[in-house]
Formats: sequence, structure tokens, C-alpha cells
Amino acid sequence: MFPTKTVLRNIRRNYSRSSRIIGIDLGTTNSCVAVIDQHHNQVVIENDGKRTTPSIFAIDKDNNRLVGQPAQRQLVVNPRNTFFGVKRLIGRRYEDDESKTFQSQVPFRMVPAPNGDAWVETDFGKKFAPSEIGAQILIKLKECAESYLGESVSHAVITVPAYFDNHQRKATEDAGTIAGLTVERIINEPTAAALAYGLNKEDDKTIVVYDLGGGTFDVSILQIGGGVFEVRSTAGDTFLGGEDFNAVLVDYVIQEFKNKNSFDLKKDKIALQRIREACESAKHDLSTRDAVNIHLPFITQSNGKPLSLDCNITKSKFEDLSAELIKRTIAPCKKALSDAKLKVDDIDEVIMVGGQTRMPKVRDTVRSFFQKDPILGVNPDEAIALGAAIQGSIIANQGLIIGSDKSSGAKELVLVDVTPLNMGIEIVTGELAVIVPAQSPVPCRFSHIFTTVEDYQTSIDTMVYQGNRPIAKQNRLIGRYIMTGIPAAPAGVPQIEVTFQISADGLIHVTSQDIASKVKNSIVISMSGGLSTDEIERMKLEAEANTMGDSKTRDRLKHMNEALKQINAINSGLTAHKDLSSENIEKIKKQLANTTKIVENEKSSPSDIDDALAELKSNCDTIFTASYRSSSK
Repeated sequence: MFPTKTVLRNIRRNYSRSSRIIGIDLGTTNSCVAVIDQHHNQVVIENDGKRTTPSIFAIDKDNNRLVGQPAQRQLVVNPRNTFFGVKRLIGRRYEDDESKTFQSQVPFRMVPAPNGDAWVETDFGKKFAPSEIGAQILIKLKECAESYLGESVSHAVITVPAYFDNHQRKATEDAGTIAGLTVERIINEPTAAALAYGLNKEDDKTIVVYDLGGGTFDVSILQIGGGVFEVRSTAGDTFLGGEDFNAVLVDYVIQEFKNKNSFDLKKDKIALQRIREACESAKHDLSTRDAVNIHLPFITQSNGKPLSLDCNITKSKFEDLSAELIKRTIAPCKKALSDAKLKVDDIDEVIMVGGQTRMPKVRDTVRSFFQKDPILGVNPDEAIALGAAIQGSIIANQGLIIGSDKSSGAKELVLVDVTPLNMGIEIVTGELAVIVPAQSPVPCRFSHIFTTVEDYQTSIDTMVYQGNRPIAKQNRLIGRYIMTGIPAAPAGVPQIEVTFQISADGLIHVTSQDIASKVKNSIVISMSGGLSTDEIERMKLEAEANTMGDSKTRDRLKHMNEALKQINAINSGLTAHKDLSSENIEKIKKQLANTTKIVENEKSSPSDIDDALAELKSNCDTIFTASYRSSSK
């Protein structure tokens, strides 16, 4: 929904004290879930020991659904049925330039949905809406939260980029619904980061939140103090993030290989995915190192000859490759300052969130532009989820307060946000007549007078758009209605007042009224994410039906990974025992091979794995214990 001005005591519900509203950062590259626990501590909930979960979903050859780390591990061998970065498509049209760019960067197939939105498709014809893939990530995070809390979780606050439009916000909420969650609030990522940063801050400050994540960039300027978070302006680019930094590095490595071997690796999907993974790892390393080497043996073959990739990349070279991407973040920063009617000197602090802000050159650029050192105390991968959890905790009335003073005691949180994009109607010239300007605090009400363009015109087809492009059709159509009953009069005589009112619950009320006759027509525009109610219900039921099978798959994978760790430990122990007889060494090696075969067999159940591992450990313990005692004597 649209960001809203919300005094939270007015929207609290009657939750039980044990009910928890989790906070979720549904990211392009990684996602994170957090909660405020019973002791009012901010907790990032781990997933198999990791504090973030890769936003990756896959269907394997046995039709199992994999989410997060398991999906990521098999990406190289199953690139056409493994979906990543799909947040970039959520709420987007298939014909958008951004969608076409996305298709050129990924190995899987993008297809048009019946309504014209961009969906993705597996090799065997199964189609998924981006909201449905987002739901798979949310289900995983929901399960992690339930495991941590020891109770069922059904309510969440989910964050979105500040520059997301109505369609994209609703598509994100649809993902939550499909996952079986009641989405209490959709809030902006920079606002959530500010909540995590400024929870107990009492001093009035003007801050900038610079959020460069995996797929999107946002910058917001906020006035905070005394529990009030007022967004002064927001700007950004919903198609700029860490994935683009990966892409320029991938292109460079492929070109270097082509120059050396006269072979284009873009034609080899598996090789391309290996390069993507190696480049992402290299990017991370270059944040702390001056140079890295990407070495991928037997990356492909040409004329029957195996070829290996070996490419050295320096920190300065990567900075040169990324220069234009980093430069693109500055224009929105300038726009946000201009819209807020502020100068760089008016900014007290700059907060940086999003994984890509770990790149030193990004930090240097931000430091140079805002003329101050950015605040790095907030974990860039976790701040947004923590802010969402804070929002959820207050909605659930769990006793969390925002600062206090002697005179007034506890203070409640007030969020004052703004509309990210212009809203208006199409006029006869085809232009967008802006009625609600971007950066307007909401709830809000704006009116504008129009007239007829034809003699004795008695009706007007009113088309409502959202976006910042000058031509109406270049923006997102969010509603349409026909005003009828206008008294017949020469062109230019009728005075038609068009009023936009955005309510605190995110609804857009558009009214057209003939001033003289008082004839009125109106429409209430609720959010639309492109999925019908029936489609959402079907996807929800399908997700529920797969939950049991998905749970079994995750359980088997968990057992498999734990078993492989123990097998590796035994293998290491085998090397350490110098006094073992050749007969015992051969016996252990044979059983290690047999156990590994059982563990890696996809048809093996968790109990099969446990039994094989128990037998291995029993035999090895006997042999190693005898060896130890013999060595001691």
C-alpha cells in the first residue's frame, strides 16, 4: 500500500501478548527475518546458522521445491529451473525495458502472463508469478520464525523499496498472502532502516538513508526525533543494485576469456552460472583485498579441447567497471535533497544499508557527496528486517516504546511518509496532468479544475495514472472511470473539479464533480498486484499442498549435510591415525565410500542416512579407540 502517516495507537489490534508480528526484508539477493522477543530485544532469526537467506527458489529434476541455500547449491547444474533476483520482476510488465534487461542477465525463461505482467517458466512448462516465488521465500522465513519462537506465526510487516509503485507494493502483499501471512503493513525499506537506527534517539536530526541492495536503490531523507519519523523526500532506481555490479564483472571476465580463447562463454548456460557465482564471490573479496584471481578449471571445451578460465581482477579495475553504476546513485541523492528543499549542509547523518554499500568505492562516493562520514554501525544486511520487526512489535502492542522523558513518559512511534510517485489523469494532449505530486505527505487531499474539450460534451473518460513520466501512457494505469451527467454546454464552459484523496489505509479516492450542477462520479482505487483473487487462492493452496513435501526435502537435505560433515571428520581422522593397519584403513575407506553413496542418494530417507552413519561411526569408533590405546601404551 502507499506509505502512510500513522499514529500507531490508533491502529493497534487486540493481539494476545504471545502473538508476534515478524519483520521481513524480502530482498532481491538475500532476505532476512527479525522479531522483537519477549524481553524487547531485537533478534535476527537465523536460518540453518545463516542470518540471511538467499532469495532463490528452484524445482529439481524430481519436482522438489528448494528454497534458499539448497536452491543456491544446485544452481550451477540446474540453471534453467532455478530462479533468483525475481524481485526485479515483481509488479512489472513483460514489455518493460527493465524486464527485457533482466531476461538478458539470467539463464531462466521469462514469459508474459495473461494480464501482460512478467512471469517466469521452468523447462517443463510450469509458470510462476514473481509473487508466487516471493511467497516461497516468505514461507521459509515464516518457518524459521516459528522454529525460533516455538509458536505459530501468521502476521508480518514486509518492506519494499521506497520507489515501488502501487502495483509492486500490492504484488509484494500478494506474496505474503500466498505464504499464509496476514501482511499488517508494507513499509519502505529506508524508513525501516531508520527505525532500526533511531529507536531510542531523542535529538532532532535530519538523516539520509542510502540503501543500495541487491536489486534496487533508494535514498530517503528523514527528520527524526522524539519518536517521530518524518520522511521529507524519497528517490531511487528500482533497477539498480548489487546484481548490476555482478553483471559488469561477469561481462568483463567473459570478454577476457573470449579475447584469449576466441570462445564466447555466454553460449554455455552452466559455464555462465559458474562465472556468475565466482564473480559474486570475487566482488565480496574485493571489498577487503586489492586483487583476486578467478580460476575455473575445465569451464568448457572447444574442438574437443578442454578450456580453463583464469582471470586476475584488481580492486581498481572493478571500481572502473562499476564507476557508472555508482554515479547513477548520485542523481537520486540530488533529487531527494531538491525535493526536500535541503542542502548537503543540512544533513546531520548518513546511514548506509544494503549489501552493496560494503564496497569501499561506494562509501567513498557517498562520503564525498554528503561531505561527512557515513554511519556504519547498522548491519547493512539486517537493519531493514529489524526496522520492520520494530514496526510489527508496536502494532502488536508488545510494550515496546520509543524513548521517554520525565514530563510525558513513554512516547509512541509516529511515521510520516510520502507518496513516491506523481499521480494524476490523462488529458486530451496525452500528457499526465499531475494532481498529487510526488513527495506529498499522506494521508492527503488535492484538487484541480478541468473543463470539456468538445461542445455539449456530457461525459468524460477519466484514466488515472501513477508515475513520473510526462506522457500518461508511459506510466502505470491504476484506475479508470467514466463521469456522466455533465450538463450540455459549449467546450470550455463546464468546471469539473477532480479530487484525489489518499487515506491512511492506502486507498485512493478519486472524485469528479461538476461545480455548477453538483453532479459527481467517483472511484476508489485499491492496490492491484496483477493477480486475481482466484489466482492468489490457487497459489496459496498449492503452496500449502507442497509444504509437507518441501519439509521432507529440507529434512533430507539437512540430514545429508550433517552426515557429510561427519564423514569428512572421519576422513580427516583417518589421516591423523598413523598407526592404523593397512587392513583397517582399507576397511574404513570402503565403509566411508558406501556410507557416502547412501547419504548422497536422493531416494535415501533421513532414517536411512542416520542408520548408515550410525553403523559407520560404531565401526570407526572401535578401530580408532583401539589405535589410541595402542599408541598410549
